[in-house]
Amino acid sequence: MKVLTLVFCKYLTHIPDVSGLPNLEKCSFRHCYSLITIHNSIGHLNKLEILNASECIKLEHFPPLQLPCLKKFKIKNCYSLITIHNSIGHLNKLEILNASDCIKLEHFPPLQLPCLKKFKIKNCYSLITIHNSIGHLNKLEILNASGCIKLEHFPPLQLPCLKKFKIDNSTSLKNFPELLCKMTNIKDIQMHNTSVEELPSSFQNFSELQRLTISGGGKLRFPKYNDKMNSIVFSNVEHLNLAGNNLSDECLPILLKWFVNVKFLDLSYNNNFKILPECLGECHRLKHLYLKCCKALEEIRGIPPNLERLLAGECYSLSSSSIRMLMSQVCCFFIALVFDI
Repeated sequence: MKVLTLVFCKYLTHIPDVSGLPNLEKCSFRHCYSLITIHNSIGHLNKLEILNASECIKLEHFPPLQLPCLKKFKIKNCYSLITIHNSIGHLNKLEILNASDCIKLEHFPPLQLPCLKKFKIKNCYSLITIHNSIGHLNKLEILNASGCIKLEHFPPLQLPCLKKFKIDNSTSLKNFPELLCKMTNIKDIQMHNTSVEELPSSFQNFSELQRLTISGGGKLRFPKYNDKMNSIVFSNVEHLNLAGNNLSDECLPILLKWFVNVKFLDLSYNNNFKILPECLGECHRLKHLYLKCCKALEEIRGIPPNLERLLAGECYSLSSSSIRMLMSQVCCFFIALVFDI
């Protein structure tokens, strides 16, 4: 037998001894909602390539794994899983590891996985620490740690193959990880609702970044102006969303010089800055500008020459002279709740 499938066996409480199946290549017992224990023999199937135990909601522990051929291991939505054995960190052929929604899991063991390409720990609400070894998985392409609400720190990253990195809604996360090498495959960074306060200077290692979203945290401070960082990384960004970061009048001109080639800019829900500076007019490629609920905004001094669409709803402090200027120069202008239109 090469395939063993025990999916949706809702009354199954134990996986028995499977040592009599030495040729097994694929084993799945997902959605076995009553499963409590798995026999240790499952960790000694030398030909096993795929192991899926997702949605086993009562499973608290997984046996040690010595599986030299394992390529895919999925334990997502195992809500009761408390620990993962250290042996998982030595599966030399493992390419995909998905432990998302393991809401009681507090720690992940060291990972020495030379072939790992996808690692997901999304919505692991109890996760407190991530071992530094995760930052040295040389073939990792996808890293998703979104929704890890207790995670405060992320280890340094040296991941030259990384293509996607997600830490959205990790609300306690205070630091953006240091980047120890160039990561030219990353085109898009999205951070919604984190507590990240500052971007490290090594952020410039995202040298091909085209889209940047850092929204909803309200605490972000950018590093001091640096010509090198500007020329290497931020000038490539075309889509920029900084909504809800309480940007100041001092910070805004620096940002506009950094992101001079941006085409889409969202500064909504920023309640600190009062002036859009004259240097905004130097953003010649900017076509879409969103300023919704910038309630402190009083004056707009610069208009990008190619601006096509501006949304400025609920900017209650905006001066009448700025409104007239905008309405005369912008093709598609929305200022709901200031004018009844």
